[in-house]
Amino acid sequence: MPGNAYPVEYGKKTWKALVQVERYGYEMPEVFTDFVHFVLNALLSLTDNMKYGDFQNKLADNRLIGVYEDRYMGIVRKYKENESKPHGQRPADYMADAWGYLQMETAVRIYHKFATSDA
Repeated sequence: MPGNAYPVEYGKKTWKALVQVERYGYEMPEVFTDFVHFVLNALLSLTDNMKYGDFQNKLADNRLIGVYEDRYMGIVRKYKENESKPHGQRPADYMADAWGYLQMETAVRIYHKFATSDA
């Protein structure tokens, strides 16, 4: 493949998951921005809470604390369907799925790049 080109299938699963959030009537620019903040604050909350001795218990019980957790939960609360839809059909579920797909698709892209290089 020439230059930075890559097969179009990379990123499709991530985008498809975010489109599921858009179906509830939200605009994609807002969904995408919230997705980025959702992931960033989830990761920051996780790393920030590691400083506490009872981190594993808090994580297992979904009781993380702090400013990043507050921001993360603010995004979750913004989408009213997180309260009314069943598990697996909530915007937070689709954003979590999108994050997983993004990691997977990025890993595949990196693997493909190095597997096909002459290095």
